[in-house]
This record gives sequence, C-alpha cells and structure tokens, in this order.
Amino acid sequence: MTANTNQTDVIIAGAGPTGLMAALLLHKCGVSLRIFDKDEQQAHESRAFALQARSLELLEGLGIVDEFIKQGLISPGLKLYVNGHNAATMPVDDIGAEDSPYSFVLMLPQSQIEEIFIKELAKRGITIERNSPITGLTQNADTVTVTINQQGQERQFTAGYLIGADGSHSAVRTALGLTFAGDAYPQNFLLADCTISWPIEYSFIKLFIRETYFAAYFPIKGTTYGRVITASPATGDEEDTEASKLATTALPATLSEVEQALLNASGLSVKLTDPVWVARYRIHHRCVNKYSEGRVFVAGDAAHIHSPAGGQGMNTGLQDAANLAWKLAVVIKGHGGKELLATYNTERWPIGQKLLHFTDRLFSRMSSSNKLTSTLRNLLVPLVMKVASNVQRCRKKLFSFISELGIRYHANPFVLDNLSKTGSFSAQLSAGHRAPNAMYKRNHDVFGLINDYEFHVLALAKKALTEMEINEIAAQLDALPKDLGLPLHKHFIAHSLVGENEKIIQAENNQVFTNYGLSYANPLGLFLVRPDGYIAYRADDLNIANLAKFCELFSGKKPG
Repeated sequence: MTANTNQTDVIIAGAGPTGLMAALLLHKCGVSLRIFDKDEQQAHESRAFALQARSLELLEGLGIVDEFIKQGLISPGLKLYVNGHNAATMPVDDIGAEDSPYSFVLMLPQSQIEEIFIKELAKRGITIERNSPITGLTQNADTVTVTINQQGQERQFTAGYLIGADGSHSAVRTALGLTFAGDAYPQNFLLADCTISWPIEYSFIKLFIRETYFAAYFPIKGTTYGRVITASPATGDEEDTEASKLATTALPATLSEVEQALLNASGLSVKLTDPVWVARYRIHHRCVNKYSEGRVFVAGDAAHIHSPAGGQGMNTGLQDAANLAWKLAVVIKGHGGKELLATYNTERWPIGQKLLHFTDRLFSRMSSSNKLTSTLRNLLVPLVMKVASNVQRCRKKLFSFISELGIRYHANPFVLDNLSKTGSFSAQLSAGHRAPNAMYKRNHDVFGLINDYEFHVLALAKKALTEMEINEIAAQLDALPKDLGLPLHKHFIAHSLVGENEKIIQAENNQVFTNYGLSYANPLGLFLVRPDGYIAYRADDLNIANLAKFCELFSGKKPG
C-alpha cells in the first residue's frame, strides 16, 4: 500500500447530485477538496428527475440555475386519473410566487443534472476521480484517512473531513458502523424511461388508480418522453443478494411488462417504445441513526432513502449538502468549532425522519394492492384532491412541503429568536425558517441581496426613521465583523423621514416588510441569514449589540 502525502480540506465520496453540490459549495467557500466515485463513468439513466423550488434557489446562489431551467421542463401540476378518467387536477405553478422565484417543479433527468454540475466543476478546475471505491477509513482528532482502490492499487488520502455522499449502498456509512433502519415496501415496482403514446396530454404529472392497480407518469422531455412507474406483483427476485436487502437495487425488466402494468392502472390505450432505461426494483425506506461520527458526515442517499412520493429524495440530499458545506468552511477557516458541526445532525436528522414518515404513509396508501384499501383509496383520494385544489390555504401548505420551502430548523445554540414581546411578528416566520424572497423596490428583490451562500444581516424598518436614527443604526451595522468565517454583508432597508439616504436602501415596496412579519404594531426587525438561506437570528428591534454577541458564536466564542 502506498501513501499519498497530498492533504486536502475535505474528501467527498460519491459524485451524484449530493456530492457534486457539496463540491461546488465548498469550492465557492474557498475550501480545497477531492471528489472520488466508485463508478468508471457518470450514470446515463435518468434516476431522480424533479428539482423543487428550494433546490432551484440554491442553484441560483451558485449562478447556474438558468442552465438547469434551459434544459428542463416546467410541470404545471398533478392530475389524478381514476378508472381512466381525469378525476382531479392540482395546479402548482400559480402558488408560492410571492416568496420564491420558482413556484413550480422542474423536470430534468439526473444524468443531465450531474452533467451540468460536472461541467461547472471543470470550469473551476475540479475533476472527479473515478473508478476509485473507498475500501476503508480511519480518523483521529485532527484528520480522516481513506483507503481507495485505484486501478487495483490501494492508496491512502488524508483530509480534515470526509463527506460520504456515496449512495444507498454507502461504503462510508458501513465503515462508520451506522445503522440504516427501515424496510422494503412489499410490492415490486417497474420503471421505464421511454416514449409514450396515449390519448391524453403530457405536461402534467399523472397518477393512475384503477381497481387494485397503481401507476405514475412524470414528464421529462418533449411531448412523448417521460417516466412510467407501476406496481407489480412480488416475485422475491430482489431478495437474492445481501445488498438488495439493504437498499434499492435495480434488476432487468421488459418494456412489455411496464406497458401492461400501465394499461391495467390507467384503463387507457397506451403504447411504450424506445426505452432508455427499464428496470424492476424494490423501494426501501431507511434512515441512519445519526448523520455524523467525528470528522465524517453522511448525506443524501447514504443517510436516507425513501419512496419517490413527492420527488423529495434528491432535493433533500442537495439541502443536506447546503446545510453542511458552509459549516465545514467556517470551521476550516478557524471560526466556529465542534458545536457548529454538531448542528448538521441536530438539524438534518429530524428532517430526514419527517420526510421518511410522510412519504411512507403517502406511498403505502397510494400503491397498496389490498382490495379494501384500494377501494377506499379510489373513492377518497379524488375528493381530497378536489378540496385541496380549491382551497388556497391547502394548496399553499402542500406546495410549501413539496417545494421544501417550509423546512424549519428548531432552536439550537446557533438558531435564536430574541424577541422583546410574544407575538410581536405578524407572519409565521421565525429563526430556523428559510428567509423568504420579497420585493423591496421596482425590479429588486431580497434574493438579489442575500442569495450568494454567504452571511447577511437584514435590518428592516417599516416605520419612517429620522436622520439621527439612520446614522446611529448604520454606524452600529458597520461595526459588525466583516466575516464570520465567510463574508458578512449588511443591508439596511427602511422608510425614511428625510427621503433618500445613502446609508439605507429606501423601501419602495412593502412586500419586504410583510414577508418578514413586520407590521405597524411592530415595525422593526433584525435578521441574520446563514449561507444556506435560513434565519439564524431574529429580533423585533434594531439592537445591533445583541446581534453582535450572537455573531461571536460563529467565531468560536461564547457570547459575552
């Protein structure tokens, strides 16, 4: 065995969407890295294919969202077919626009998603070291050393930290001895990415239920090419290997099998041709007992796998990467410490569990082949969808969940609501929530100020301030540190009694105050927004001194 003396800040195992996102974010933060993948080449199957609003916001922060949208297909929503008839329609392209630029689901195959990521990394001088499976790891108080098999030769590489984004059969997770509790669904599922001919339109996502049958269609490209997923009778073939007992493993299937299963579920005249990928598999729902051990972290499918219900899996992995990368960067640059890194597990593990439970319940009920359960499903689901699609509050709540905009991290040492009185804010927004977008003047929104994966302070004043008040608050903002391991930017958005003032951004649109919960009863707000876009600190005043004490946490100090 030969040792490699080159040391880097972070090693990433796995070049799927989660690992590639982590690599881009770490590089943006000025962190050195190497990324290894066990496969000889990039996957060409579509695999995951739905990008949600929160993921698109993260991609905007990296300056690459336009390329994804250019190549993708915007789906307007979901249609439910029962016994061959359109029983309910749920549009999603007209909700959420008030606080996100991306009020839709973008359909784009994982192969294309990875290709865009890889090209962007190449522009930044980062290449993926392929055919390099991890065969072991050790760690101590200061470093992690991984053993990697390259062309039959085992080599060792050392880094400060390791991210295991190496999929559902993760070697990193196994080496750490983490549990991966869960199970497989009782049904087998058939999948085909292919050309589809039928007498209905192609743009909406579709669910088909008929008798005890179930199928789903997802548009991918053009008017005909998409993905079909159908339930199929269990054969037991997927239990032949130990690997398939622990995570999803695709096995061969025929296009005619998928076509017949889709015909059974839809009751329509359908024809499938030109397959790109056809497979039979068992879907698992599993989650690790913790997301980190020492200097090693797991993310994406290495940490959680679940049903495709809601198109959440890949997007959750991208958010794992966004939550972790800045924390590693802050610590590597000599700020923060173990306490900050520990919040990766305390924040992301509950999200994984919540997602697992939700998708499990939804998928189990929708795909059940039990006759009584199927009969109830076929009666109740159309009614529920019709009610939900006609009640704006229900639609917004559903979009908030599916888009992952509604994720909230609960209070921890680095998430603080510092309020002088209960109920001072009018909106359902608090520390730990994602910072929403909002217009503050013509053609200018908050994301234009804060969406760049760095720290930002938003000082908001709905009431008109005097020149003396503006000067005092601006001076206190200027005294805040310029970085917390990553740059810290300050934005003072206010109404003014003296008109234009170079020390503030004059608010011309009250949406910024409304979306951030300010009112005439409580016209002041102070927010620290983390690089991943979540609110770390919120106050119902403009007491900058209190914020400065909180910021000391990110410098590895306890607030004095």
